[in-house]
Amino acid sequence: MPARVVLPPLEDQGEVYVYLEAPPDEARQVSFTVASLAAVGDDGLGVPLMIASSEISWVKERPQRLLAFGRLPVGLYTGLAAKFAKATLTRAGGAADLLVPEAPVTIPLTFRAERARSDLISVSLARAVASDHELAFAPVFAAFEPRLAGRLTAVNGYCTSDTLASLSVFDKHRHEVVGVIPTGREPQGLAIDANERRLYVALPGQDQVQVFDLSTGEELRRVSLQPGDRPGELALTPDGRLLITANRGSNTATFIDPFSGLTLDQVPTGDEPASLLMDRGARRAYVFNRRSSDITVLDLATRQVVATVRTDAEPLRGQLNRAGTRLYVIHRGSQYLAVYAVPELTPVTRLYVGLGASALKVDPKSDLLYVGRADEDRVQAYDPYSFVPIDSIEVPGPVSYLTIDDVENALVSVIPSRRTVAFTDLTSRRLLSEVELAAEPFHVVLEAERY
Repeated sequence: MPARVVLPPLEDQGEVYVYLEAPPDEARQVSFTVASLAAVGDDGLGVPLMIASSEISWVKERPQRLLAFGRLPVGLYTGLAAKFAKATLTRAGGAADLLVPEAPVTIPLTFRAERARSDLISVSLARAVASDHELAFAPVFAAFEPRLAGRLTAVNGYCTSDTLASLSVFDKHRHEVVGVIPTGREPQGLAIDANERRLYVALPGQDQVQVFDLSTGEELRRVSLQPGDRPGELALTPDGRLLITANRGSNTATFIDPFSGLTLDQVPTGDEPASLLMDRGARRAYVFNRRSSDITVLDLATRQVVATVRTDAEPLRGQLNRAGTRLYVIHRGSQYLAVYAVPELTPVTRLYVGLGASALKVDPKSDLLYVGRADEDRVQAYDPYSFVPIDSIEVPGPVSYLTIDDVENALVSVIPSRRTVAFTDLTSRRLLSEVELAAEPFHVVLEAERY
């Protein structure tokens, strides 16, 4: 297995992400292999980019493909140069290999790489096959640089990848990445304040929480925690007045005033707090401690630990039912999903789900319980009264995190092995689309998320 490479934050360089948009119908018959892609400076020299997707073919579930990304010296660039290794034309009569150009294909676009800024370039394939010789791959591309600030709207979702120092912004209706925002080191957990248009990002690599203005995409401030805290996940009260971090490095939880950026209190949790759940009334928060196999219960009014509850081995995540009277917990080291009565936190029952449960989400509209798996390409739906599995939803790969988009009525699955975030319609159970990222996604948060 290759070593895990964590990129440092952008400082004296710029960064670019090149996405290929879905082509016209006639061009979708052509698939091709990208050998290299470079950004061409105004001196005529190319700066190689990292190829993200070398094999390009078109399916309706992926309207946009990430071609390449990389860091660039600050300066002016006149376009992109793409070298192709192979191309194939597929029609009703079968598939035929196309002749590919020996020289790199120029994609004209003037753009400037600026210090500590990430840019997205959208490329469209206007034509794929030469009109006078259909066995020649003669691509004609157009490119433009969309303005991020104008696309930070209430239809967006945000996704971190902890090996990148950036945050992907995607349109959750069109299922396309619309921009990239530079962050600090190892961005992980996210929390969104839709009213104030603020986004909070946990930075375990710098023991900080980064705060962004979602109207402009600009950083507002950073909240510094204690050295070695390594905050992983975040929870924000509905009124936006209290932010909590679960700190894996120090086995603590920190209470923060989001408006002043001041740390209010820090309390001990169990060992290796893996995730954090806040109830809908903002009365309690639950910290799921993987190594010590317990739950730390926090009272938000007093900012104190009020209970510790033993669990099966390695609790990963928890969810509350619609009424807030049942707490469901999945575990890495147990085949059972545990059910606790709230607020007493006494065990009610255990539901067999098998080893491999990795993601959990309760739909507050239906009270259905969705369980994602780290070893199967499916999400299981359970009835909240009988705890009988009533449906199995196919997803593109093993799931590490689940949430629900309230506006689109879509189940949103984080699929690390495919570097995607997948959208599934909850009515038809049909896969709608996948959003492709540059690295394994860690966490996702949506505007108008269903809680």
